[in-house]
Amino acid sequence: MTQLIPFLVSIGLSKTEATIYLAAMQKKTIGVDELLKIVDVKRPAIYPAVRNLVRKGLVTTATEEGKLVIAAKSKERIQAYLSDQTKIIEQQSQTFTHLQHLFPEVPSEQERPAIQLFNDIGGIKQVVEKALECKDRKWRIIAPKQNFFSEFDREFADYFIDKRAARNIQAKSLWEAGFRADDRPLSLQEIALRRPRFLPLEYTGKFSAVIIIFDDYVASISSLKGHHAVLVKSSEMTKTMNVMFDALWQFSHSTTR
Repeated sequence: MTQLIPFLVSIGLSKTEATIYLAAMQKKTIGVDELLKIVDVKRPAIYPAVRNLVRKGLVTTATEEGKLVIAAKSKERIQAYLSDQTKIIEQQSQTFTHLQHLFPEVPSEQERPAIQLFNDIGGIKQVVEKALECKDRKWRIIAPKQNFFSEFDREFADYFIDKRAARNIQAKSLWEAGFRADDRPLSLQEIALRRPRFLPLEYTGKFSAVIIIFDDYVASISSLKGHHAVLVKSSEMTKTMNVMFDALWQFSHSTTR
């Protein structure tokens, strides 16, 4: 019956309790002295284990001639015990649901930013693909007039548009003032689900890379001539970039003006 001990332990009995319960099942009643002869348990450990078995409803006890006598319940009592435990767990789960907001948050391990550099078109496509697979399906984009998306081939442009639309990615885009997308293979107007805004005139010509902020990532994609991209994973950097983007957004104006 030793193979039953791991099961009994898994449902909440200690190894000592399981050993005593199985030994007691082999007798109508059993005393402590007789129990000590057939189980490898020290006498001081028997009494608290028996009390726990009584509490769990698996044995009863009596005193005969001044000595403790133990009687095991049948195996059907194990099923009843499991049902009782299930009810207790359900009640505890409901209680936890009401109390969980009171528990303090465990400080997370210090984040280590991850930086990846890509030096070819294939690498740039990997970065774009990563952005297309974003979890929260929200982008913030800053783009100059001349950029990778407006200069690259139509096949990739069509793939980009189709996948972005299929994933329903919502984008907020900031363009350089005076940007016109109608004569380019892939316009930023096509990649934004929301109408973009124009940056103030004083920012014209101040930058050359496309910046895409998503999830915990910041992607910097060079012009087609530059052939490189940088992908940074950092929640702190992303939060900072989002604040900067939102500040620029407030000072920019709608393309409908």
